Amino acid sequence: MKRCLLVLSMLIFSAAAFATSKDTVLPAGTTGHWFEGVHAAKQFYNTDATSNVNMVPGYAPDQYNTSKADGGWGGGLFVGYALQRKSNWFPWLGLSVDYQYISPTKFSGDMLVNSLPQAKNFNISYNVQTSDILAIFKVDIYDWHGLRPFVLEGAGVAINSASSYQESPTAGNSARTSPGFGSNSTTTFAYELGLGLDYVVSTHWALSATYAYLNNGVAKTSAGTAYNGAGIAHSVEGLSRTMQGQQVELGARYQF
Repeated sequence: MKRCLLVLSMLIFSAAAFATSKDTVLPAGTTGHWFEGVHAAKQFYNTDATSNVNMVPGYAPDQYNTSKADGGWGGGLFVGYALQRKSNWFPWLGLSVDYQYISPTKFSGDMLVNSLPQAKNFNISYNVQTSDILAIFKVDIYDWHGLRPFVLEGAGVAINSASSYQESPTAGNSARTSPGFGSNSTTTFAYELGLGLDYVVSTHWALSATYAYLNNGVAKTSAGTAYNGAGIAHSVEGLSRTMQGQQVELGARYQF
């Protein structure tokens, strides 16, 4: 993660160094500015996911399904460099490094023994917490009395930490020793595509509202542990899911 952060930071500072170099001539009416800011967000992850875990050789795998997600609030910081133009069209273009922490999201659903629809014997749940670091390129399209619609795209890395697997028997079924899917962190490629509206409050301050598609890659638990006296263990594969969905974000930016 440190290497990825270093690369993203170098991209920002290299672009800024080029823009502010004495040998770089900006177009007339264009100025360069550093900026920083904060944002708060709510994630709405796609809930449906299925993991097939082979329990016993020769039998169909057990099927772990999720259909509900609770939680997923985020907050973050960003810093970057922008070109500001004295024009209504494309008045602001910025490149930044954005760090975001997303609180644990609880995914819940059911488990089908040997993938049989009539054998929905257990309710299951587990948590995934995500931190991502993205390089974001943002363009304000038009200025109308300080209101500026924009588009953005970003790419970087996400760290997904899965934990807290729990299960309970459904009505009429007996409890078993939990398979014990353990905690695990996965570092993966992440990207974001969004649009929104900036409101320029003053020379230095701007507020923003953003709607984005966010893909934070894959989250995985660790493998299950032995669960019975015969020592039959779960597959070396744990549960997995894709951390993708929508994000609604409110932010504030200070420009130097």
